[in-house]
Amino acid sequence: MGSSIQELLDQHAECSILLSAVEAHNLAPAMGTPEWIQAVSAVAGVMKSELEWLSQDDRLWVQHAVVSHVKKALTEFYPHPSVPRDEMKAALGSFTDWVARQDDRLVLGFAWDVMEHHPRLGWTSAWDPIRWLDRSERLSSDMGYDCLKLALAFRDEAENMRSWPDERWELANWKRDSQVYLACTSHPSYVVRAWATKVLGCLYLNCARFGRADTPTIAEMLAWVREQQLINPGITGAFLSGAGWSIETEDWSAFLKDFDFRSWFLDTLRLAKTEPHVPHVQTIEFYAHEHFDLDEDAIREMLRMGRPSLAVMTATDRPEAIDRMMGVLQEMAKSDDANVARAIQEYLKVRVHHAGMQYMPQSD
Repeated sequence: MGSSIQELLDQHAECSILLSAVEAHNLAPAMGTPEWIQAVSAVAGVMKSELEWLSQDDRLWVQHAVVSHVKKALTEFYPHPSVPRDEMKAALGSFTDWVARQDDRLVLGFAWDVMEHHPRLGWTSAWDPIRWLDRSERLSSDMGYDCLKLALAFRDEAENMRSWPDERWELANWKRDSQVYLACTSHPSYVVRAWATKVLGCLYLNCARFGRADTPTIAEMLAWVREQQLINPGITGAFLSGAGWSIETEDWSAFLKDFDFRSWFLDTLRLAKTEPHVPHVQTIEFYAHEHFDLDEDAIREMLRMGRPSLAVMTATDRPEAIDRMMGVLQEMAKSDDANVARAIQEYLKVRVHHAGMQYMPQSD
C-alpha cells in the first residue's frame, strides 16, 4: 500500500519549509534597494548549507527554487537605484561561491539567464556574480566570458531573424550571408558553435524556401552538418532547431522529398557523441526521441548503438501508445541492463510520460 498523505508530508517537511521560506520573500517590480537586499540575502542564505540531510530530489527542488529566485532578482526585479557593490557582495558572495562548485550546466544556465535579460544591466552590480565567476576562472574554456558574449550576439541575430518579413528574406544571399556562421561552427566553444549553427539553420531554411541562388540542397546540407557534428558535437541539434524542424513541417517535407532522413538521423546518432546542453538550443537527442517515439526498430537500434538513456526516453514518450509499442517495451523490461529494465517496468506500471527516467544516467 502506498504512503499516506501525512507520511508524504512528513517525509518532505523540511523541503516544504525551505521552499516556503523562499516564497515568503517575494520580489516586486517597485521594490526598493534595502527591501531587495533583505529578500535576496534571506533566500540566497539557504545555499550556505549543502542541504545534505535532504533527499536528492528535495535538494534539487530547493536549489532550483533558490537559483530561480536569484536570477529573477538580478534581472526583471533588479532595483533602481542599483545595489551598491559592497552590499551585493554581502548578499550574494556566498551564493556565487556555491554556484561555482556546481556542474557546468547549472553554471552556464545561471550566467546565461542573467546576461541575456538586458545588456544595459551589465553596467550595474547585477552582473557582479558573473564577474566573480569569471575572475575565479569558473567561466573559462567553452563558457568563457567572451565566449558567452559572442554566443549572446548570435542569439540576438537569431531572435531578429525570426521577425524578418518576406521582403527581407528575399534580399538574403546564402553564399554571402552564411560565411560568418559557417566559420563559427568550428569555434572552440560549444556554446558559440551551437548558437552560430542555430542562426545558420534559420538562414538555410529561408534561403531554400525563397530559392536563393547557391543554396545547397537538403542532402548536401545535412551531409555537411553530420560531418561537422563528428568533429565538434553540438552542431546537428542546433541546426535543426534553427531551421525549425518539427515546426516548419511543410517547408521541410518539400525539401526532403526522396531523402532518407531516417537513415541519416540514426547514422548521425550512431557516429556522433552526445551533444552538450546549451540554453535554448535543442539537442539532436531531443529531436530523436520525438521523431522515433513510435518506431520500435529505431529504439532497438539506439540500444545497440549504446544509447540506453535515449532509448528509454524515446520509448516512454507516448503513454497513449503503450499497447502499440508493447513489443519493444517488453524486451526492454527484461533487459540485461538493470537501469533500462527498472525504468521500463515502472513506465508500464504507472503509464506516465517519461516515467522511469530517474533510473537512467543523464546522458549516454
